[in-house]
Amino acid sequence: MKRFLFLQVFLLFAAGTVCAQKYEPRESWPYLNENFQTGAVRTVKGSLIEDSTYNISIADGSLHYIVDGKIMKIDMMTIYTARVGDQVFVNVGGKMYQVLAETDNGSLIQLVSIDFDKLGKVDIGYGISSSSASAMNVTSLLQGMDSMVNTHFDTAIEKRDNGIELPLLAEKFIYVDGKLVPASKYGVREFPGIDKAAANAFFKEKNIKWNKDESLSELIDFVYGQIVK
Repeated sequence: MKRFLFLQVFLLFAAGTVCAQKYEPRESWPYLNENFQTGAVRTVKGSLIEDSTYNISIADGSLHYIVDGKIMKIDMMTIYTARVGDQVFVNVGGKMYQVLAETDNGSLIQLVSIDFDKLGKVDIGYGISSSSASAMNVTSLLQGMDSMVNTHFDTAIEKRDNGIELPLLAEKFIYVDGKLVPASKYGVREFPGIDKAAANAFFKEKNIKWNKDESLSELIDFVYGQIVK
Protein backbone atom coordinates (compact mmCIF):
# COMPACT_ATOMS: atom_id res chain seq x y z
CA MET A 1 0.00 0.00 0.00
CA LYS A 2 1.37 3.41 -0.98
CA ARG A 3 1.81 5.98 1.71
CA PHE A 4 0.37 9.45 1.32
CA LEU A 5 3.82 11.01 1.02
CA PHE A 6 2.73 13.94 -1.13
CA LEU A 7 0.47 15.04 1.72
CA GLN A 8 3.38 15.02 4.11
CA VAL A 9 5.17 17.41 1.78
CA PHE A 10 2.11 19.68 1.78
CA LEU A 11 2.39 20.08 5.52
CA LEU A 12 5.73 21.82 5.10
CA PHE A 13 3.97 24.61 3.25
CA ALA A 14 0.91 24.96 5.49
CA ALA A 15 0.56 28.61 6.41
CA GLY A 16 0.71 29.05 10.18
CA THR A 17 -0.78 26.76 12.78
CA VAL A 18 -4.37 26.30 13.84
CA CYS A 19 -5.00 27.65 17.32
CA ALA A 20 -6.68 25.23 19.66
CA GLN A 21 -10.11 26.47 20.63
CA LYS A 22 -13.53 25.25 21.59
CA TYR A 23 -15.63 24.49 18.54
CA GLU A 24 -18.82 22.48 18.21
CA PRO A 25 -20.52 21.86 14.85
CA ARG A 26 -24.14 23.00 14.70
CA GLU A 27 -27.06 22.09 12.50
CA SER A 28 -26.54 25.39 10.66
CA TRP A 29 -22.81 24.63 10.24
CA PRO A 30 -22.36 20.83 10.01
CA TYR A 31 -18.63 20.87 9.41
CA LEU A 32 -15.65 19.22 11.02
CA ASN A 33 -13.79 22.53 11.18
CA GLU A 34 -14.95 25.96 12.28
CA ASN A 35 -13.62 27.52 9.07
CA PHE A 36 -12.95 26.48 5.50
CA GLN A 37 -9.20 26.18 5.16
CA THR A 38 -6.66 26.32 2.36
CA GLY A 39 -5.75 22.86 1.17
CA ALA A 40 -5.17 20.60 -1.79
CA VAL A 41 -6.72 17.56 -3.42
CA ARG A 42 -5.09 14.62 -5.16
CA THR A 43 -7.44 13.05 -7.72
CA VAL A 44 -7.73 9.34 -8.43
CA LYS A 45 -5.91 10.04 -11.70
CA GLY A 46 -2.99 11.61 -9.86
CA SER A 47 -3.66 15.28 -10.61
CA LEU A 48 -3.07 17.89 -7.91
CA ILE A 49 -5.64 20.65 -7.28
CA GLU A 50 -4.58 23.46 -4.95
CA ASP A 51 -6.63 26.57 -5.72
CA SER A 52 -9.45 26.37 -3.17
CA THR A 53 -10.46 26.19 0.49
CA TYR A 54 -12.05 23.08 1.97
CA ASN A 55 -14.03 21.62 4.85
CA ILE A 56 -15.45 18.20 5.72
CA SER A 57 -19.21 17.67 6.05
CA ILE A 58 -19.96 15.57 9.13
CA ALA A 59 -23.39 14.81 7.69
CA ASP A 60 -22.09 12.48 4.99
CA GLY A 61 -18.29 12.65 5.16
CA SER A 62 -17.98 14.51 1.87
CA LEU A 63 -15.50 17.22 0.96
CA HIS A 64 -16.91 20.72 0.41
CA TYR A 65 -15.09 23.63 -1.19
CA ILE A 66 -15.74 27.26 -2.10
CA VAL A 67 -15.89 28.47 -5.67
CA ASP A 68 -17.22 31.84 -6.90
CA GLY A 69 -18.40 32.62 -3.38
CA LYS A 70 -20.54 29.48 -3.10
CA ILE A 71 -20.18 26.26 -1.08
CA MET A 72 -19.96 23.26 -3.39
CA LYS A 73 -19.62 19.51 -2.89
CA ILE A 74 -16.78 17.83 -4.71
CA ASP A 75 -17.45 14.71 -6.79
CA MET A 76 -16.29 12.06 -4.33
CA MET A 77 -15.70 9.58 -7.15
CA THR A 78 -12.84 11.74 -8.41
CA ILE A 79 -10.67 12.28 -5.32
CA TYR A 80 -8.14 10.09 -3.56
CA THR A 81 -6.67 12.19 -0.77
CA ALA A 82 -6.89 15.75 0.51
CA ARG A 83 -5.26 18.23 2.85
CA VAL A 84 -7.46 20.66 4.75
CA GLY A 85 -5.32 23.09 6.72
CA ASP A 86 -2.93 20.83 8.62
CA GLN A 87 -5.21 17.78 8.48
CA VAL A 88 -4.69 14.94 6.01
CA PHE A 89 -7.60 12.85 4.73
CA VAL A 90 -8.10 9.79 2.55
CA ASN A 91 -11.29 8.97 0.66
CA VAL A 92 -12.65 5.58 1.68
CA GLY A 93 -16.00 4.57 0.23
CA GLY A 94 -16.97 8.15 -0.50
CA LYS A 95 -16.17 9.51 2.96
CA MET A 96 -13.16 11.49 4.12
CA TYR A 97 -11.21 9.80 6.92
CA GLN A 98 -8.46 11.72 8.71
CA VAL A 99 -5.04 10.07 8.59
CA LEU A 100 -3.69 9.91 12.15
CA ALA A 101 -0.62 7.74 11.51
CA GLU A 102 0.84 5.68 8.69
CA THR A 103 3.51 3.18 7.73
CA ASP A 104 4.49 1.69 4.38
CA ASN A 105 1.82 -0.98 4.95
CA GLY A 106 -1.22 1.09 5.88
CA SER A 107 -2.59 3.76 8.15
CA LEU A 108 -4.60 4.60 11.24
CA ILE A 109 -7.58 6.70 10.17
CA GLN A 110 -10.58 8.31 11.82
CA LEU A 111 -14.10 9.16 10.65
CA VAL A 112 -15.97 11.88 12.54
CA SER A 113 -19.74 11.89 12.02
CA ILE A 114 -22.92 12.89 13.80
CA ASP A 115 -23.79 10.69 16.78
CA PHE A 116 -27.48 10.21 16.06
CA ASP A 117 -28.00 8.18 19.23
CA LYS A 118 -26.89 11.15 21.34
CA LEU A 119 -28.68 13.57 19.06
CA GLY A 120 -31.94 11.83 19.94
CA LYS A 121 -31.41 12.89 23.55
CA VAL A 122 -30.58 16.53 22.88
CA ASP A 123 -32.89 19.12 24.44
CA ILE A 124 -34.10 21.25 21.52
CA GLY A 125 -35.98 23.70 23.70
CA TYR A 126 -39.32 24.06 25.49
CA GLY A 127 -38.53 20.93 27.48
CA ILE A 128 -38.69 18.77 24.36
CA SER A 129 -35.94 16.33 23.46
CA SER A 130 -35.22 15.62 19.83
CA SER A 131 -36.15 11.99 20.49
CA SER A 132 -39.79 13.09 20.72
CA ALA A 133 -39.85 13.27 16.96
CA SER A 134 -36.58 11.59 16.11
CA ALA A 135 -37.42 10.36 12.61
CA MET A 136 -38.75 13.76 11.53
CA ASN A 137 -35.89 15.57 13.24
CA VAL A 138 -33.15 13.49 11.62
CA THR A 139 -34.75 13.77 8.19
CA SER A 140 -35.16 17.55 8.40
CA LEU A 141 -31.67 17.89 9.85
CA LEU A 142 -30.05 16.03 6.98
CA GLN A 143 -32.10 17.94 4.43
CA GLY A 144 -30.97 21.18 6.01
CA MET A 145 -27.34 20.10 5.87
CA ASP A 146 -27.66 19.08 2.25
CA SER A 147 -28.92 22.58 1.49
CA MET A 148 -25.45 23.92 2.40
CA VAL A 149 -24.42 23.00 -1.14
CA ASN A 150 -24.90 25.92 -3.56
CA THR A 151 -25.34 28.28 -0.61
CA HIS A 152 -23.49 31.59 -0.72
CA PHE A 153 -20.63 31.38 1.74
CA ASP A 154 -21.35 34.78 3.31
CA THR A 155 -24.94 33.76 3.98
CA ALA A 156 -23.86 30.49 5.58
CA ILE A 157 -21.32 32.26 7.79
CA GLU A 158 -23.98 34.62 9.14
CA LYS A 159 -26.02 31.63 10.36
CA ARG A 160 -23.06 29.56 11.56
CA ASP A 161 -23.87 29.83 15.26
CA ASN A 162 -27.57 29.01 14.90
CA GLY A 163 -29.28 25.75 15.84
CA ILE A 164 -28.38 22.98 18.25
CA GLU A 165 -24.88 21.63 18.75
CA LEU A 166 -24.28 18.32 17.01
CA PRO A 167 -22.87 15.48 19.13
CA LEU A 168 -19.99 13.75 17.38
CA LEU A 169 -18.96 10.13 16.94
CA ALA A 170 -15.27 9.50 16.26
CA GLU A 171 -14.48 6.02 14.90
CA LYS A 172 -10.91 4.83 14.34
CA PHE A 173 -9.81 2.14 11.92
CA ILE A 174 -6.70 0.38 10.69
CA TYR A 175 -6.76 0.86 6.90
CA VAL A 176 -4.82 -1.86 5.13
CA ASP A 177 -5.07 -3.14 1.57
CA GLY A 178 -8.38 -1.33 1.05
CA LYS A 179 -9.88 -2.90 4.17
CA LEU A 180 -11.23 -1.07 7.24
CA VAL A 181 -10.44 -2.87 10.49
CA PRO A 182 -12.02 -1.31 13.62
CA ALA A 183 -9.18 -0.09 15.85
CA SER A 184 -10.48 -1.86 18.93
CA LYS A 185 -9.45 -5.03 20.71
CA TYR A 186 -12.56 -6.88 19.56
CA GLY A 187 -12.50 -5.34 16.08
CA VAL A 188 -8.95 -6.45 15.33
CA ARG A 189 -9.15 -9.87 16.96
CA GLU A 190 -12.43 -10.79 15.25
CA PHE A 191 -11.62 -9.47 11.79
CA PRO A 192 -11.66 -12.18 9.08
CA GLY A 193 -8.18 -13.51 8.36
CA ILE A 194 -6.65 -12.47 11.68
CA ASP A 195 -5.48 -15.23 14.02
CA LYS A 196 -7.06 -14.58 17.43
CA ALA A 197 -4.23 -16.19 19.39
CA ALA A 198 -1.63 -14.19 17.48
CA ALA A 199 -3.64 -11.01 18.05
CA ASN A 200 -3.93 -11.57 21.79
CA ALA A 201 -0.20 -12.28 22.01
CA PHE A 202 0.60 -9.10 20.05
CA PHE A 203 -1.69 -6.98 22.26
CA LYS A 204 0.07 -8.28 25.35
CA GLU A 205 3.59 -7.98 23.93
CA LYS A 206 3.09 -4.37 22.82
CA ASN A 207 0.87 -3.43 25.74
CA ILE A 208 -1.54 -1.76 23.34
CA LYS A 209 -3.30 1.26 24.81
CA TRP A 210 -6.60 1.48 22.97
CA ASN A 211 -7.12 5.18 23.64
CA LYS A 212 -3.69 6.27 22.37
CA ASP A 213 -3.05 6.88 18.66
CA GLU A 214 0.67 6.22 19.03
CA SER A 215 -0.08 2.81 20.49
CA LEU A 216 -2.82 2.03 17.95
CA SER A 217 -0.39 2.79 15.12
CA GLU A 218 1.59 -0.30 16.14
CA LEU A 219 -1.35 -2.39 14.92
CA ILE A 220 -0.92 -1.32 11.30
CA ASP A 221 1.96 -3.62 10.37
CA PHE A 222 0.54 -6.48 12.46
CA VAL A 223 -2.81 -6.30 10.68
CA TYR A 224 -1.05 -6.08 7.32
CA GLY A 225 0.95 -9.20 8.07
CA GLN A 226 -2.21 -11.06 9.03
CA ILE A 227 -4.60 -10.22 6.20
CA VAL A 228 -2.34 -9.51 3.23
CA LYS A 229 -1.04 -12.83 2.02
